[in-house]
Amino acid sequence: MGIRAAATILSFGSTVFWLGFFWFAPFFGFPLDWTVDEPQRFIEIITPVFLGFLISAALYAVNPADVRLPTGEKYLLIKIILYGGIAAFYLIMVLLCVAFALGHSADGSRTYLSLSQFSSGVATAVSILTGVVAIVLGYVFNSPAAKPENPSGDGGHD
Repeated sequence: MGIRAAATILSFGSTVFWLGFFWFAPFFGFPLDWTVDEPQRFIEIITPVFLGFLISAALYAVNPADVRLPTGEKYLLIKIILYGGIAAFYLIMVLLCVAFALGHSADGSRTYLSLSQFSSGVATAVSILTGVVAIVLGYVFNSPAAKPENPSGDGGHD
């Protein structure tokens, strides 16, 4: 599977996962309150990023340009940035969710991570994801700035 397909699958999977998590987690005891739209707040922070990645993939799919991905160390670096950025996002999000859930007792007697702090952490995780991965995906899905490194067409990766 090429990096473009992997990025698209990761974006679809991430969109579905985080939508599902924030929609249903309050029903399973995660300390967010639907009566004041707290889960919706996080859906609005996270999903636009992955939907943006999917839009890039869709535009590439219907109007592919003649840009080949680099080979060798540059290709490896692109993969590390893409997968590492997404992995870092997931790790930060899981840690934040665990800390937020464990820091809130059912009776409200303990609150170690406030909703505002949780929200700031989520925004920071999304910023890391956007700042790192969006640049790479812009290149991978042929942003106007991308130039072919291998114009002969041999040896590049799709």
